[in-house]
Amino acid sequence: MALPRLSSTPQSVAIEEINLKVTSIESYSRGSAFHPTKNSTATGFFVKKGEDTYLITNRHVVINEEKEYYPDILKITIHNSTTTLTSIRKVEIPLYNEGTQLWLEHNDNIIITEIKEKIDVVAIKITNYLQPTDVINHFTYDDFPTIGTVIALGDPCLVIGFPYYFQDETHFLPIARSGTVASTWRSFFRGKKLFLLDSILHPGTSGSPVLIPEASIRRTATSTIVGEYFPPLLIGIQSGEYPGLNLNAIWYSFLIEEIIP
Repeated sequence: MALPRLSSTPQSVAIEEINLKVTSIESYSRGSAFHPTKNSTATGFFVKKGEDTYLITNRHVVINEEKEYYPDILKITIHNSTTTLTSIRKVEIPLYNEGTQLWLEHNDNIIITEIKEKIDVVAIKITNYLQPTDVINHFTYDDFPTIGTVIALGDPCLVIGFPYYFQDETHFLPIARSGTVASTWRSFFRGKKLFLLDSILHPGTSGSPVLIPEASIRRTATSTIVGEYFPPLLIGIQSGEYPGLNLNAIWYSFLIEEIIP
């Protein structure tokens, strides 16, 4: 018997877990004014360690000394219903407490202060800003590549985020862009803890998670395993494009483990 064709009548939608692991970010400078001034938009995603939830994004989303960019609030979007995707709430995340920064960054940024280009990844603990009704998913360290994972030149990747803050404004879901690994895995491009991704990305995807999609084949340092289910791997954090090349700097995901205490 033939299956029924798609139609405009309401149907159930299978929402992939990744949709609720990623959030849009709006940065604001409140200063002494009553209404905050919007600065820019970006992407972030959630990582859980123990009982705590962290928002991961780029350092240049929370501060950029060279451009004199100093927001003091991030506003993220969180779904708050298990029955509809149209129900959300905006959550304000402060970046300072009485002048002290509330984000965590890599020790290399502090120890080697003379390096102009710092590791462009931060973690912000947001546990206290969440409510029991919030519906979010998390990455955990189990989603990171292991030492034996082999990722080759040309391997396909997904970048999940909000280019130019573009999104499904009915359901508040992110956009997936595709790309391929463009530099040798773990070779630390130009001595930095990042690799290159060949993809056409846009402002607003800063802070997006970069994933190796789910697969039935996965290579390790010693073998190729076929016929099993391998879930997606979080391999990096999108940071920005090398102008005119469609090549993007992707900081390795293991940095998150080194940032979160």
